[in-house]
Amino acid sequence: MSYLSIVFKNLRKRTLSSILTISSIVLGVAMVIAITVIQKETEKSFSQTSVGFDLILAAKGSQLQTTLNAVYHLETSTGIIPYSLYEIARRDPRVMQAFPLYVGDSYRGFRVVGTSYDYIDQAQPRSDQNYELESGTNFTEPLQAVLGSEVARRTGLQVGNEIQISHGLSEVQAGAEEQVHDNAPVVIVGILKQTGTANDRVIFTDLYTTHALHNPRFHVDDLDHDDHSSESTDES
Repeated sequence: MSYLSIVFKNLRKRTLSSILTISSIVLGVAMVIAITVIQKETEKSFSQTSVGFDLILAAKGSQLQTTLNAVYHLETSTGIIPYSLYEIARRDPRVMQAFPLYVGDSYRGFRVVGTSYDYIDQAQPRSDQNYELESGTNFTEPLQAVLGSEVARRTGLQVGNEIQISHGLSEVQAGAEEQVHDNAPVVIVGILKQTGTANDRVIFTDLYTTHALHNPRFHVDDLDHDDHSSESTDES
């Protein structure tokens, strides 16, 4: 009697236990493969999002918190730094590109990021990948915003719609009062194509807008577009 015959004979005698054993082995192998694939895809996603960020200038605090906040749009900011530091970095001949980021507001749970007017045109969400507009244009003056693809998909917002930004970075808890900056609406002027990064869940606007909305005395009628057609010089 061959070894193969002995194996099949034992399998027939212990059918249930044999099936359970084989199923356990198959399930175990499948779980290992699934975990490996998920781990690689997660690492790929994080590495792709952070490509292009060689240095982050931020207030003193946790390096992990700073990275999560500035690159992945998670966590809270460690604080603000003087705008002059950004100006110094931007003018440094060793720096190819520099962009200010101001975080502190949101709309329906999506973060609002104040930045420079050239961010959409020059920054890269991934290496060798530029931002592209699905519709509309880039923001060119205060009280304008460009939506990430996920924001547009989940909110249904379109170019030309107006929104009122809220203070804070999270959805308002039940019973809590939402702090809405209702002194001036922000107009959606563009929607970005999907990048596959955390930037798809962000609303981009200019620095002046993010600062002006925190001033309760500010109103859209007070806005002089000619005075603010360049980058804000406030601290960020």
